[in-house]
Amino acid sequence: MTLLGRFAPLLPVARRGLVEVAAVAIPATAVLLGIAPFEWSVVAALTACALLPLRHVWPPLAVLGGVWGLVGGLGWPPIVVALYSLGRRCGRTACLVPWLAVPCVASVTPVLVTQDMEWHQIVLMIAFVVLYAAAPAVMGLLVSTRARLTESLRQLELAREEALAASREAARAQERARIGREIHDSVGHHATLIAVAPAAIVASTHEDETRRAAEQLRTLAKRALAEMRAALGLLDGREQAAGLTEIAALVAGSRAAGVDASSCTTATPATSPRAPGGPSTGWCRSR
Repeated sequence: MTLLGRFAPLLPVARRGLVEVAAVAIPATAVLLGIAPFEWSVVAALTACALLPLRHVWPPLAVLGGVWGLVGGLGWPPIVVALYSLGRRCGRTACLVPWLAVPCVASVTPVLVTQDMEWHQIVLMIAFVVLYAAAPAVMGLLVSTRARLTESLRQLELAREEALAASREAARAQERARIGREIHDSVGHHATLIAVAPAAIVASTHEDETRRAAEQLRTLAKRALAEMRAALGLLDGREQAAGLTEIAALVAGSRAAGVDASSCTTATPATSPRAPGGPSTGWCRSR
């Protein structure tokens, strides 16, 4: 086994680990590079970054953990990651909107309290905050919707393939049934005539030997007709075609019909089923 093949099962785990480290380290770096409005702003924002792994348990926990960082003015980097995970997990707009209000209120309230702003400045600030909070959440929602649609398309493709396979199988079954009916109609008609003719001979002759031969011929014709129907699936399964276990009866019936027949065992392979390693059994006819 190669070195890559040995560590292949660990690659998905390593990839998830790297993604998780990046999801925490990149917002933390942005926080450290920012300008802190308050002395506690950096600590609050870094705490929000440290709480980001909670988004795998329940995404709103990461949003709530970043509220204090938003109040401090440096909480947007971890909140962006938390809102993206919230959009991925919610999957519905109705579930997403209430949690979008939390970071918006936490971000706008300190500014309104500490600064004196004109009404148009307040409107622009609120619009910017709403767009800034909605963008990652909507992105996560779109990614989640795309994944669901991809899975639905895959399921539809599988269903279409199964329907096509079932249609082809039904067509083959109909064709086999049609061929079976044609064989039964043509061969069965002649086999029926063969069975009726000996009955007429039995009714018109007084010779015992002729009567026995006619009865035997009629029995063989009826048996051939039944076996043909069984082979074509036209019977209810109670009558089956003769197999290797009926070779003795077949030989006896041939003898009764006037054919010098005898069973024999050969060592050559046969096409009929037999025990592994055992000799093949057949019947021989001599003129």
